[in-house]
Amino acid sequence: MVKKAPLVEENEWMSALVELQLAGWATDLAALLRTDQPIPPIVRSYLAALIEGKVQPPDLRGKKNNVLSPTEKEDISTALFGLYLQTEEVLIFAEELADERGEEVIDIRHRMEKARRDGIKKIAEKYDISENTVRTYHEAKNTINWAHCFAGKNSIRASNGMITSELLGDLSELQRSALVRARGVLQYPELLLTI
Repeated sequence: MVKKAPLVEENEWMSALVELQLAGWATDLAALLRTDQPIPPIVRSYLAALIEGKVQPPDLRGKKNNVLSPTEKEDISTALFGLYLQTEEVLIFAEELADERGEEVIDIRHRMEKARRDGIKKIAEKYDISENTVRTYHEAKNTINWAHCFAGKNSIRASNGMITSELLGDLSELQRSALVRARGVLQYPELLLTI
């Protein structure tokens, strides 16, 4: 067995402690306690204070979404990002797609909304949470901005500065690629979310 560096071990403990303090997620901390790794002093002090009743873990009564691990929450956010990014690309090109297909734009919009509802329902069923809880993990503005940027339609400001569509490639190529993806999503919306 490869021995981990002390800093890596301590980071695991700290991460598990933060998950307990903020989200009430004790599984990772319990798993670490069952190992033979030395317990860092800060974790030892916190656990002593918890046992003595000086600190309280978060009150999770009635909050079913807190049965999700931080990883599961991230997985839900990622799945929603992908679902909404792809359906948003269809909506960006809805007029052009409607003309190509001899359909009304509103019909395309309705199909994408249905695809989103179906995706949310799938996620809710997988994690045994409500559809409304699933929706809380979606950052709509962020997703829409990225979809427009990937489609060569606008620029966005990321945490590390401005990202323009031009940085991602030739605008006409970005638009062509996004339109191809949008056609695929429109043709096979059932393939949008594979979880």
